[in-house]
Amino acid sequence: MAKPYQSEQYLKFLRQLIQQVRCDKGVAHPITIAVDEWNVWYRAAATEGLEERYELSDALAVAIYLNMMRRNCSATGMAALAQMVNVIAPIMTSPEGLFRQTIYYPLRLAAEKSGPIALDAWVGCDSYQARQGRSGGGQAACAEAAEAPYLDCLASFDQSTRKLFISLVNAYKDQTQEVAISIQDADVRPNGVAHVITGEAPDVTNSFGKEVVQTQQHPISNAGWEFTYPLAPMAHTVLELEVL
Repeated sequence: MAKPYQSEQYLKFLRQLIQQVRCDKGVAHPITIAVDEWNVWYRAAATEGLEERYELSDALAVAIYLNMMRRNCSATGMAALAQMVNVIAPIMTSPEGLFRQTIYYPLRLAAEKSGPIALDAWVGCDSYQARQGRSGGGQAACAEAAEAPYLDCLASFDQSTRKLFISLVNAYKDQTQEVAISIQDADVRPNGVAHVITGEAPDVTNSFGKEVVQTQQHPISNAGWEFTYPLAPMAHTVLELEVL
């Protein structure tokens, strides 16, 4: 779950490098980064396999990756998930049917419950020292980025619907976070919806005929320009609010 922050450091490094080259060469048009074939892949990769069975913790990592890339949308022009079906994929099939892996749900939330405008969001929280996994490509140069926050956040806005979306990930294994939310220069209606992806344990998986990790909806009745939301442990939550 800490790997996205190492990728974020590398993405910021690449953006600075591009800006320097544009300045040196007098390139006026913007140059953005294509994040090609990103995904979580480490169990099957270690055995030269391709069919990864994803756990809840992997879904949270995907949610953080999605938050991270949208936080850096001025640098990221496009991003392509690898793959879609069966091979390190959110959907698994057989002759008898299909099931949606845990990582399917944060991908769907990002597609359906986010806005086209990314907002600046300041987050203050504790962090943890992450274990270093294997790194590929240029990310090896950023391997020292081993500290990861317990709370990840992305705020986005859809001007056409006046909807504010706050995407949160609680990395605590067994601790609810009482997240104090303060919205600057705006107010929201008290009623909203929390879209929550969580499970009984970090290693819980989905399978044929048994999808225990799904998105659940819970009503919000206390929203405002300042309010507190209890973020469940090991959960990805998107708060859907209407701006007045």
